[in-house]
Amino acid sequence: MRRAWDARSVVPYFQPIVAVDRMQVVGYEVLGRLRTPHGVLSLGPFFQDSRVPAEEKTRVDRRVVRQALALYARQASPALLFLNVNPSWTEAALDRYRDELLAEAARLGIAPDRLVIEVTENPSAGSDQALRDAVERSRAAGCRVGLDDVGSGFSQLDRVALLRPDFLKVDMRIVQRSTHAASYYHLLEGLSLIAQKLGSELLVEGIESEAELAVALAVGARYLQGFLFSPPREGWVEPDRYAPLVRRGLSALRHRRREQMRKRACLQEQLAARLRPEGESLAADDGRDPRSCDRRLIRLLEHLPPYCYRLYVCDRDGYQVSGNIERGPDGVTVDRSFAGANWTTRPYCLRNIEEAARSRDGALSDPYRDHRTRQPTLTFTYAVTADRFVFVDCRLEDLDREGLLPDDTVRAAASPSPPLRPDAALPAARQAAEES
Repeated sequence: MRRAWDARSVVPYFQPIVAVDRMQVVGYEVLGRLRTPHGVLSLGPFFQDSRVPAEEKTRVDRRVVRQALALYARQASPALLFLNVNPSWTEAALDRYRDELLAEAARLGIAPDRLVIEVTENPSAGSDQALRDAVERSRAAGCRVGLDDVGSGFSQLDRVALLRPDFLKVDMRIVQRSTHAASYYHLLEGLSLIAQKLGSELLVEGIESEAELAVALAVGARYLQGFLFSPPREGWVEPDRYAPLVRRGLSALRHRRREQMRKRACLQEQLAARLRPEGESLAADDGRDPRSCDRRLIRLLEHLPPYCYRLYVCDRDGYQVSGNIERGPDGVTVDRSFAGANWTTRPYCLRNIEEAARSRDGALSDPYRDHRTRQPTLTFTYAVTADRFVFVDCRLEDLDREGLLPDDTVRAAASPSPPLRPDAALPAARQAAEES
């Protein structure tokens, strides 16, 4: 590749970035390209080649950036311009890059707040504190900052917290895996929550299919990027070009979430109706004989649907007052080793108790994976007295088989992506090579 060019062959390409709320193109990522007699090639392999001297990479990068800024200035576009920083650069190199970038932008009349400097999540670029200082100086100069390739392998969440980027760009491979495995979906949900807590905007890149778009929207992505919308291109597109695609994705998301809410309400009503007749019996238990409560729970479990695999009773403060009554392949068992345990730290415990205390239909947790059985689980809580609450653990897979699943996470995570449109996507390896 290095022998194939002269300076005039290196050009910038631009990949659109779409805002979910406005359904418009609001930014472009700058990616280097090389024009050859055989077509246009990505400069990604060049920048990733350790044999290429750093000085040569810097020279090529400067040319790409200067051309990109000149084209951007002529467009007079309100869109943001996302510019990648070499992941091996030190604090001093990042400072020099920013200063040169801002000087060129000022010469062309480009405001600093239209520029987003993307720093790759890479532990080899010097100390985190030095990088943070350089990032803060970039912010002080008016630029915005993005952290790129989050979750791509280094997974330095401390660096995410330290830099507090304006944009958190999730690595495309997490999105692609998340339509095949629930664990990757939950990882993406976790990164979305981190972005919310830090005040960062979640940008999901590498979206190649409408299935991946559905995942990105479901976890709360604010910005979208990938071949489903457009490959890197020479110029700009109309801001509303991809609005129908985003609108269709949002419509599907609303439909799924309304169906989830309907199913949650139906499941709560069904379980409350099953528990209500037994409530008086449990309420009559004075607590003097702990095993009496267990016997009543055993009888109750026998009358509950098969998807209910465990029962126990807690008081208003989250202390377990019964044993665990569990349904297994060998019948119903009682495990009293958990009696007296306190579950306040479980995310659903106090929330379920307080909601169940106010509602005759009880309360239902969000889906989670039980740490003992490793079963994807929903927990239903029903108040039998002001200080006694029955907890019913329900197996998600059984609810799914019966069409009662109030959350499509398991089904979505287990479903393969639909075939990609030939003109809309490339394999992940080629998409990864686009990063320059």
